[in-house]
Amino acid sequence: PLPLSALLSLPVAHCTVVDPLPLPSLPSVTRVLACAEDYVGPMVDEVWGYNVLQHVRDPSAVLATAKRHARYVVRWFDWTDTPLAEHHPHSVSADWIAGHFSRADGWRLTTETRGQIASPLPQSYIALVAERT
Repeated sequence: PLPLSALLSLPVAHCTVVDPLPLPSLPSVTRVLACAEDYVGPMVDEVWGYNVLQHVRDPSAVLATAKRHARYVVRWFDWTDTPLAEHHPHSVSADWIAGHFSRADGWRLTTETRGQIASPLPQSYIALVAERT
């Protein structure tokens, strides 16, 4: 319910959060009430995604939206290989997410970290930074 960028002390003038849930506004944060698959808006320097892909209608369309709107960088963190549930209609792999950022597609992975946490439940994740080539 709170954008990751608002939790960090970052030297940014403004951020836009695209989310279908009506959440409270914060200073320097514009909330756009929309699903990421449907979002149309201007390009921005960076697009961040955090814990998104299991919850959306179309994970591929969400990553396409992120790439379409990122002028320079996409930073993404997501849980991988999650069990399916009503609130997690999709399970994606780290390879699948990373595969969306290929040189042929105009992207270069500059950072990629895969791992697993043990608590409270074992979960795998991928964190990546992709730069437009």
